[in-house]
Amino acid sequence: MVYRPKYEQLRNSSLEKEESSETVRERVIAARERQLRRSPWCNAHLDAEMMKQVCHISDKAESLLEQAYRRLNLSGRGLHRTLKVARTIADLHGSEQISETHIAEALQYRL
Repeated sequence: MVYRPKYEQLRNSSLEKEESSETVRERVIAARERQLRRSPWCNAHLDAEMMKQVCHISDKAESLLEQAYRRLNLSGRGLHRTLKVARTIADLHGSEQISETHIAEALQYRL
């Protein structure tokens, strides 16, 4: 199960200063470099075989992805697209492993 923050936490965090465009740009460049070190393609163009090599996923994330596959009736293509988006989210956070949080965020974009 994904941690659900309290209302107060969300409200207080939304009042904090947002990242500057320059900071976001630097994170995107770093994520892109991370992707290219793993393979000659960006995450969106990974085939199923390459995904096995680069999409290292935690046990909890695997469980959440499986639940989503069954409950949301995802197709194989939908499952792979969700995993690719989660891989990109993990890259933006500087994480080598895809976590439950990354899968949850990727699934939110599908809805």
